[in-house]
Amino acid sequence: MIKEKQHNTDTLIGSLLSPTCLRNIEFPNRIFFSPMWLNSAEGDGMPTDFYRDHYWRYAYSGLGGVILEGTVVSEIGRITPRCLGLYNDAQESALGEIVSGFRARVAALGKVPTRIGIQLRHAGIKASMDRPKQLPPTEILLPEDGGWIPLGVFSYHDREFRYIDADGRKIIKEQFVEAAKRAAKANFELIELHWAHGYLFHQYLSSENINAGEGHGGPLENRIKFPLEVFAAVRKAVPDIPLGVRVSFGYKIIDVQKEIEINRIVAGEIAREGADYIAISDRGLPGDTVAERREMHSLALERIRSVAPSLPIMAVGGFGDLHTISDFYSKGISDMFAIGRTLLWNPMLIHEWRHQVGLPYLGPEVYKFSFKGTTNFGPS
Repeated sequence: MIKEKQHNTDTLIGSLLSPTCLRNIEFPNRIFFSPMWLNSAEGDGMPTDFYRDHYWRYAYSGLGGVILEGTVVSEIGRITPRCLGLYNDAQESALGEIVSGFRARVAALGKVPTRIGIQLRHAGIKASMDRPKQLPPTEILLPEDGGWIPLGVFSYHDREFRYIDADGRKIIKEQFVEAAKRAAKANFELIELHWAHGYLFHQYLSSENINAGEGHGGPLENRIKFPLEVFAAVRKAVPDIPLGVRVSFGYKIIDVQKEIEINRIVAGEIAREGADYIAISDRGLPGDTVAERREMHSLALERIRSVAPSLPIMAVGGFGDLHTISDFYSKGISDMFAIGRTLLWNPMLIHEWRHQVGLPYLGPEVYKFSFKGTTNFGPS
């Protein structure tokens, strides 16, 4: 973690684009491609050719790491029928081919050793949704239309669900452990557990979880038990792979302080359990101003830093420009940044940023001529 940062933009960007370590793995810089849910898998959770082509192009991106979209650990944990999965041998093999192809292209370029990771998740009560014309999905997919009855700990939109009891928790923990082992065998170099945006573990952590039995609902010390139990089991299963957790919070005054406090406690607990980083994602609700988002995000990051000062923090949500990243980085409240939509549209973003501050071009030589004013690049 960098404790003292100069406010000169060029110096800050140079620092952001310098290597950092998580556990025993060096990442070439602190900018990551955020897990972007594409919902384009086959009905059996298998990646299509699109996934291969999509992720391979980021081998030339110059990023510190690329994290595959939230990949479910079981069939019942899918959000929609087209979620990517990692719960059988065929999926493991197909994802392993994506990883090997990615790493081969990184090696062939020979300039920036961009790493590739994966996010693992379970939808919980938000499973069995249909995909409307615009993401995210909001329409419930009923069993008679190809859906299924989801698992949960409290109701969501008054829908039918199967309550997760002790046996259910045991099964889910085993599914996460198995998926993490499969990720390791597929040669992913980082694993992130999804505890955000209303999915399974966020449901356990939520203050709405007041009725989960067997000591898993009500006070936060009860609500956090199962997520931590799963984290500890995954940490034990893959001791050498960087392991992080993504959490989130909203911006409406009625719940933002409560969620930030929950995340502060989570950060302290996972740090003690051996987490390598925590990713803090904003929800960006309609009507939130940029100033409101930045203020609340800063507060959330500061609270986490106060309780877990040595735990690397990854900021997520609205960090697609150098000015915003430089501002947060200069304050010392975030060590890494995950960018989604901006990189989805422009995989060469990091090379553009390097160009802006006069750093050497590190992308494919055949692309270099396409940058305006390429003479401004530093020495190659």
